[in-house]
Amino acid sequence: MSDGYSGISENLGHIYKFTPTGASSAFASGLDGPLAMAFDSAGNLSMAAEGNIYKFTPDGARTTFASGVSLSYLSGLAFDSAGNLFVADGGSGNIYKFTSSGVRTIFAKIPGLVLDQTGFLAFQPSHPSPQPSTPTLIDISARGSVQTGENVLIAGFIVTGSDPKQVIIRALGPTLTRFGVSDVLQDPMLELHNTTSMMTSNDDWQSAANANQIPLNYRPPDSRESAVMTTLQPGAYTAVLSGKNGTTGNGLLEVYSSLPGVTNVSTRGFVGTGDHVLIGGFISSGGNGSLQVIIRALGPTLRQFGVSNALVDPTLALVNSNGQVLASNDNWKNTQ
Repeated sequence: MSDGYSGISENLGHIYKFTPTGASSAFASGLDGPLAMAFDSAGNLSMAAEGNIYKFTPDGARTTFASGVSLSYLSGLAFDSAGNLFVADGGSGNIYKFTSSGVRTIFAKIPGLVLDQTGFLAFQPSHPSPQPSTPTLIDISARGSVQTGENVLIAGFIVTGSDPKQVIIRALGPTLTRFGVSDVLQDPMLELHNTTSMMTSNDDWQSAANANQIPLNYRPPDSRESAVMTTLQPGAYTAVLSGKNGTTGNGLLEVYSSLPGVTNVSTRGFVGTGDHVLIGGFISSGGNGSLQVIIRALGPTLRQFGVSNALVDPTLALVNSNGQVLASNDNWKNTQ
């Protein structure tokens, strides 16, 4: 909440933050006429004050997003689902639209909408897309022992359909200690490749140019961990997890998609024993029926593709979220 003009009293001009239990603290101060506020999907706060629009990151860092003499009485802010900011300006009677990069256009002009006649802005939530008639796979992950050379951890996936999809790829190491995993990778590095070349890479997720746009619940818990958020056209992609400066240890590679359509997931990595076996996780979504999947564990076949030290005799187990083994196999022809 905001408490008005600092020019009236030195005790005003604040933005306060409240915990779920009602405890308050000053998030920002020294603002002239803080009025409208709105959060974007990444948790950044936009706030209008005396002709300026400020942007605050979740940790309180402030930058000026927009300013100018044409912005005089800003009483309403709202974000749409695409991240565009809409601003009601009582001085001009305009509703402005700002893209995420700050490009401004007049979205609408309402005659007679001036000063105290201006109101607040809100967007009607769009109806969610209908769930697929059959379940699909989303949110896939792989945990394994990250070595060097051919023994880094590699995940392949295909983006299907005709439309681009936003994905978030994370490479975790230190966080795994919270879940009882030993010998974790201390400084994971992440690369994203298409079928011909490396598209992007990241070391320490906060160094990414769009780090502030990553939704809060998808930001890696440790600053040494890596993340890539990008929009991909339909096609085949590969994510590679390695250790900085050739370090090794257990790591987790995750791929999250905003929409169903990530399929044909594969993982290649070093297979050890105990905590160093190779683990793949996935979540199914949509529909009311069951989802048919084919899960394969390959070793000797990799030699055909120039991979050395291939696992001679792989075994496979399918486990649910309760730790129950649903199925297992050694030598696929024996039972199927």
